[in-house]
Amino acid sequence: MSDKEAKQRFADDLERLMDLSGKPRKDIAKELGYDNANVISMFKKGTTKVPFNRIPALARVLEVDPKWLFFRAMKEYEPELIEVIAEIYGQIITDNERRLLEVVREETEFQNPRLDAEREQELRQLLHKWRMKDEVELLNRGGSVSK
Repeated sequence: MSDKEAKQRFADDLERLMDLSGKPRKDIAKELGYDNANVISMFKKGTTKVPFNRIPALARVLEVDPKWLFFRAMKEYEPELIEVIAEIYGQIITDNERRLLEVVREETEFQNPRLDAEREQELRQLLHKWRMKDEVELLNRGGSVSK
């Protein structure tokens, strides 16, 4: 995926999340500290990067995990830097990812299950199924699914 395609994919995700929020651009702009709603349109089109210092506020506005939104922005805007951050501070883990790990630990009675090729494939199939359900839910709510 080219750098331009990656930025557009993030922009598509932002557009979808903003549309699903049901909030007018001017309200989103105000909550992010902007006087003009045009900047929100530029974020949605991918012509302007979302400043990293606005990610926490944007996550609150969109009601998404700020760690997830930060990771997505970093992955699209500064992919090399996300690797450095992970090396120094460890992987960025969202609350949902942390909860998944807790469930694995609880359900395996903290036995540190082996993830062989067969189990990994089963897990990937389950996660794919979950993603498809999430995408159907988004479509049913009037959103669009970006690939």
